[in-house]
Amino acid sequence: MKTFMAGIWKGCREFWALSWWGKGPLLATLTVLLIIAIGSSGGGSSGDAVVKIPKIAPTVLVTTEAAPSPVVVVPSPTVIVQEPEPSAPGSTFDDGTQVVGTDITAGTYRTDGGDSCYWERLSGFSGTFDDIIANDNPTGQAVVTISASDAAFSAARCGTWTRID
Repeated sequence: MKTFMAGIWKGCREFWALSWWGKGPLLATLTVLLIIAIGSSGGGSSGDAVVKIPKIAPTVLVTTEAAPSPVVVVPSPTVIVQEPEPSAPGSTFDDGTQVVGTDITAGTYRTDGGDSCYWERLSGFSGTFDDIIANDNPTGQAVVTISASDAAFSAARCGTWTRID
């Protein structure tokens, strides 16, 4: 008996000395067999479970024709369209490109600024550096004078500009 127990002990030590790659498949197989054995024992219930499913009554759809509704004639209202008066260019504006004389008037404007504010006065709309008359990246409040000869003014991340003169 002593030799038998020594053999088992030696087998256990060799098994646990294996890497997880060596032990993993065997342990997984034993776990699955244990779960199957527990599941086939009935889970502790000695009787069969009976589930009654209620019968669903058939749905019957009955339709009838509706009686004709009375016809009501309502005279159409008179619509007066008032043309908006042409507005003068604004005295305040937000970020974007403003056309001088159309969107804004020439004058001096101020903003409280914003994070990474950038503005530029433009002589044209080609998008090249040659169109830039003046530009800046101010921190905090900024004041810019836009001339009547400027084609446009463009601003980004500066907030609202307000005319001050």
